[in-house]
Amino acid sequence: MSVRAALAEASAQLMGAGVDSARLDARVLMGAVLGVPPASVPALSCALSAPERAQFDGWIKRRMGREPVAYILGRKEFWSLDFCVGPGVLVPRPDSETLIEAAREGFAPGYGPEIICDLGCGSGCLIITALRLWPEARGVAFDLSTTALEYTRANAQRLGVAERLETQLCDFGQAEGQFDLVLCNPPYLREDEVADAEPELGFEPKLALCAGPDGLSAYHVLGAVLQRILRPGALAVVELGMGQLAPVEQEFLAKGLEFAGARDDLSNVPRALMARRMGKKVVGIRGPRG
Repeated sequence: MSVRAALAEASAQLMGAGVDSARLDARVLMGAVLGVPPASVPALSCALSAPERAQFDGWIKRRMGREPVAYILGRKEFWSLDFCVGPGVLVPRPDSETLIEAAREGFAPGYGPEIICDLGCGSGCLIITALRLWPEARGVAFDLSTTALEYTRANAQRLGVAERLETQLCDFGQAEGQFDLVLCNPPYLREDEVADAEPELGFEPKLALCAGPDGLSAYHVLGAVLQRILRPGALAVVELGMGQLAPVEQEFLAKGLEFAGARDDLSNVPRALMARRMGKKVVGIRGPRG
């Protein structure tokens, strides 16, 4: 079968399975089979070999079952870096890149954080990206999942920051240390949002997604943790769900933190909340700015 014919057949199958991004997903999976960019796939006129066809058909069957493409391929791009992912860790999303953008704004030109913390690291996409941006910094990644920490360590090794990153197995409520920058993408979906979500979400760890009936339970814990582990004047950048800026800001203010702004994602949704522990603003250590 030709690439074009296989692509058309797979797209129709995915549409029939309710996949909104059927054509794109078929191109991405075909590109991965052939080792070419997805955009170039529709122009190919060659035939698939038997092993290529078997692999492609197997992947399409998994996608028809609504398994995320990132899990099928075992990788996902974040901040132009390639991260290994799989069951047990959240798939990195473009919205979370907003946290990195906000963190870059929090330090004076020519300076960066000395020590960075990631509360609930998952795949390690946030802490590893930050360590790549600030090559003089050290990092500590916390997660209560051994699977998540395994992915973080593997990604840190692949991306060249393993010597500067420590991992600790614990819930972020028990995190200890003193940090110049804390990054956190906590669970923030309401229970009804998870129940009504697209089937793909069912493949990802519920513990990293669901935060009680109002989606705010993690933030109640997080405010006190940040007050404890931030150095005076240090910066925390926390991901938000839809409509959560005002209640989370009030929660953090009640814990003695100082609101330092918010940044919208590409859909103009407030996605990253910035907060500081009160005190003299941290300038950071001198070095290449991220």
